[in-house]
Amino acid sequence: KRAWDYAGIAQAERSAAKGVRPAARKELLRLLADNEIEVAQAAIVSLGTIGEPEDAQALAPFLSNRSSLLREAAAASMARVGEAALPEIMKALEANSPRVRAQMAAGLAQAGEPALLDAFERALADADSEVRRTAALALAQLPRPLHEARKRFKPQIERLSKDDSSPSVRAAAFSTFGSL
Repeated sequence: KRAWDYAGIAQAERSAAKGVRPAARKELLRLLADNEIEVAQAAIVSLGTIGEPEDAQALAPFLSNRSSLLREAAAASMARVGEAALPEIMKALEANSPRVRAQMAAGLAQAGEPALLDAFERALADADSEVRRTAALALAQLPRPLHEARKRFKPQIERLSKDDSSPSVRAAAFSTFGSL
């Protein structure tokens, strides 16, 4: 069995991406406004890979975009930016729209830093059942380096699997509990 250093791979990817000239990053920020959804999506993903803290603010508005491709890319990219994006991630998890909160909860599966696990506290306790369900499923999908750290959620996930009013949340939590 081969052990993968996902955190190391992500760090190497970010380090290589940071070598991108400022002009290229500026171009990616410009491409966020492109009319072609696939072009904007590629720009969002690339900015998430580069991981510059200030890009989280540029990505956040896409969480409420009408395109699901852009919403998904923005949520995952914000999580990939890491701890520097935590203020924007927490804002998204407090948005009025349950869709935005659920999308951000799904994106948290891309988190590579333990500091982002705090966002799961908020998402797992959300008033909306879809947000709780999505957060429970995302917790199970975290990369291997965070598997040990996610065990802190075992009591909360167990409680959701037994006591949540929503059958879909109970099922998701039960499934996740088995992976913790």
